[in-house]
Amino acid sequence: MSDSPNPAPDSATVLARAGRVLVDSGDDEAAWLLERLGFALEPEPEPWSLSGRTVLAWRGVLLCPADLILLLRSDAALRERLRAALAAAFDTRERTLRELLVLLDDPSMPSTPDDAPAGHPYRDARGHSMPHPAVLLAAARHCVHAWGDAQGDAVLARASVDFEPLPSHARGHSAHRVILSLPLDDLARVARDRSLHDRLSDAVRTVALGAHRTVTEVVVAPDWSLPGVPAAAASSADRAAATLRDLLEAEGLACGVLMRDAASVRLLATRAGKLAMVEVSDHDAGPAHTSVVHVAIDHRSGHLPDAARAIRKAIDES
Repeated sequence: MSDSPNPAPDSATVLARAGRVLVDSGDDEAAWLLERLGFALEPEPEPWSLSGRTVLAWRGVLLCPADLILLLRSDAALRERLRAALAAAFDTRERTLRELLVLLDDPSMPSTPDDAPAGHPYRDARGHSMPHPAVLLAAARHCVHAWGDAQGDAVLARASVDFEPLPSHARGHSAHRVILSLPLDDLARVARDRSLHDRLSDAVRTVALGAHRTVTEVVVAPDWSLPGVPAAAASSADRAAATLRDLLEAEGLACGVLMRDAASVRLLATRAGKLAMVEVSDHDAGPAHTSVVHVAIDHRSGHLPDAARAIRKAIDES
């Protein structure tokens, strides 16, 4: 590495020197971990003035495979040992390592899922903008698979993901809220299992973070979309449920499909934190559900507007 005022440090050389620093200090655990990590430098160092001289302060990035990233994120002492070794290998009178980020970078990760546009590989998406949602979700599934979390992988297989840009107070950085949308049965499962909720959030946050983007929160939300049913195959219950959903939303309720079969469609409607389960079918829905307002509707009656108003009243009075 050159000690010129504007050096271009060789990352492999820095890693090798840092590994020797750790071995010489007897820190075999950190030295072994460093062998599995990559190292990169942000391209634009900051000029610092120290003791009358200019020092270039570089931002470093540890590039971590999925199976190790939770360990590095959770163990501040280990991160500091790695940072100190890299700084010892990197610093000169003209340059210093001012910061060390830990980011996911796993060569075994699928680069571009089938449902993502061409040219959107995860490993090339480290700028200010988020990766394509399909890429982000595939990367999150790769993480939970690497963590041995079969339950989390099964939930993410049925999930969708989106994100909202937020104001950022850091110059040159973007901030985002990530929304993980789940089918209602998975949402109920996650609501009951805090560990599963946290594992899914960790996976999504891990793959969404970048050198120039932050994640303020991961929101787990219901997926209210209707299952795709070809118009020719739609039953009368399907069509009535779609009409009723529109009427319920006009009454101020959020509404989505909980389940459907050949003879009925079950909707779940929410308002002010209260729930109503609505079954649109040709038969009586049976006994009421114990935890929600349960309304059975015979769609052949032709009184769906009256039914929507009755459901709103029932949920308001529950």
